[in-house]
This record gives sequence, C-alpha cells and structure tokens, in this order.
Amino acid sequence: MHQIKSYYIPVLAQAQPDFKFITVEAQADNRDLNVGKAVGTGLSCGVDSFYSVLRYMQPDVENGYKLTHVVSMNVGSFGYQGGEFSRKWFQEELVKARRVAKKLQLPLIEVDSNLMEFYQQNHATSGTFRMVGAILGLQKLFAVYYIGAGFSLKTFNICSPDNDDYDLFNLMVACNESTEFYSSGIEATRFERTRFISDFPVTHSELTVCLKGDKNCGRCEKCLRTIGTLYVLGKLDSYRDCFDVNYFYKHKHRMLVKIRCNGIGYMKDMYGEIYEKWRKENPVYYFLLTVEAYLFQLPCDKLVQLAKRIAKKVLSPEQVAALKEKMRA
Repeated sequence: MHQIKSYYIPVLAQAQPDFKFITVEAQADNRDLNVGKAVGTGLSCGVDSFYSVLRYMQPDVENGYKLTHVVSMNVGSFGYQGGEFSRKWFQEELVKARRVAKKLQLPLIEVDSNLMEFYQQNHATSGTFRMVGAILGLQKLFAVYYIGAGFSLKTFNICSPDNDDYDLFNLMVACNESTEFYSSGIEATRFERTRFISDFPVTHSELTVCLKGDKNCGRCEKCLRTIGTLYVLGKLDSYRDCFDVNYFYKHKHRMLVKIRCNGIGYMKDMYGEIYEKWRKENPVYYFLLTVEAYLFQLPCDKLVQLAKRIAKKVLSPEQVAALKEKMRA
C-alpha cells in the first residue's frame, strides 16, 4: 500500500495524461504470508515467456530463484472484453500449456477469472497489474514471480500508454512482504532472447507468437518479426512445426520487404539487430529492401489501416466481423 500511495499513483498521474491522482483508503496488512517458497512465471509459449522459463531452469540459477511452477492465466490477454470469446481462447491455450508443462516437467497453475466482465479496459494499459493481482492471490505459494519483459531497458518510458514500457516501475511497486516480482529478460534484447531460446528443442515445436490466436499465422507483425530473427540466426528451418517455412522461402523477397517495413517508426529498436546483420552481409540487397519498404509497402499498409478505420465507422460490429471472416477465407 505504501508503494502505491507514495509512488505509483503520484508518478503515473504526472506522467500519463489519462491517469488522475486518486486517494486510496484501505487497511494494510504487512504480514509475510508466504509458506510455499515457489518460483513461477507465465507460460504463453511466446519468445519472452520461453526465455523466462528456460533461463530460470538453468543449473546456474541460485537457490530460491530457480523455476518451480508455470502459470497460465485468463485476466485479459485473451481479449479484454471477456465473455465466451475470451474463455474459448483461454481453453485452447490451456491445451498447449498443459502439453508444454508436461514436456518441461513443471506443474502448471491454471487461473481463470471474470475480471474482464466488469473491467473492460485495454490490456495494454493494465496488463502487468492484472497478472500481478492474480499472482498476489497466490502469494502463499509464490515467493518469487517472473514477468517477461516486453522490451529492453533502453526503451523504458514512463510516459508510454503501453505499461510494458515501464514494467520495472510496475513490478517494484507490486512487490510485498510475501512475493517478489522481477522483469525477466529486461537485460536482453528481443533478438538476444530469441537466440537464447532457439537452442532448446521444446521451442522448435511449441513457439507461439501470433497476434491472432493459438497458432502462428505467419503474416502478422509478431510472426514476421520472429521469422525474420530466426532467418537471420540461421535457425528458421528448425521451426517448421511452428511456421509455414516453405511459404516464407517461396515468397522470401516480399516477406523480407514486409519485415523491413514493420521496423519503420516506433518498432525500430526491436528490428535493429535483424537489419544490422542484413546490412553487413549484403548491403546492396538491404538497400533494395529499404527502398521497396518505403516507396511501396509502407503506403500500402497505411491505405489498409485507413480502410479498416473507415469500415469500423460505417459498418456495424457484426458486419465488420463478417467482413473479417470473408477476408480470412
């Protein structure tokens, strides 16, 4: 309570235009409730999740910090609107989480919640504390909990609308007498985390990064970023069970132009190491990809985004959903 009242509320109220200073009156309990001494992290099977899992299973991890449990929780990442859609997606994810936990020989804790039914706020602005809240409900079990960092430390930004950008601050405030939280992977870039996990066979069949569900589409920004990183690392062929690698090679130039385009703007830092390797190995081809990305792919992407915004304004939600289904087909 001290951290929230003295630091969290005042700092975010100053840094975020949408946050206001509020007063919290509640009775604090400073007892240490932890008896389980367990160490946990989430198991979404993405890059950051696998990095946290595999990094803290290594023999060099000190006693008291080595992973003992993995967690799958439905607190907003499966659709902040909640309802049947979120629950169905969560159940699909649980099938995979149970399978991977068994491979890792770690117990899986499953957490379902009705939080989204009454707190329908964008997950990007509140995701960290949704997860923290679920874990503090288990603070008798967990003495240490790792939450995968979305970004590296150099992009820390307390003014960002995305709470991942200031997770160090979030997790400092979230710690209490029973449970410590750590921003796992903040010491490494996304490129370095991908390189680390690519040495572990469990990821070759289970890595799931897609924005669209529990299977990798191979077309969205996260899929393409991961494919591009694995391609540069020379590890893409190991992930044929996760991505349509044959499609990538068949359309390689077009896919690389798209990957180059995705790194223009605010995502630049996340693509820097991919581009650096391209520049060194084939500077002429990298220049060609850059020209095509700026002159053709970027205007096309902006046109598509404009069409989507117009469709949402002039069509009903049901018509938008039907249009999406037709486009997928």
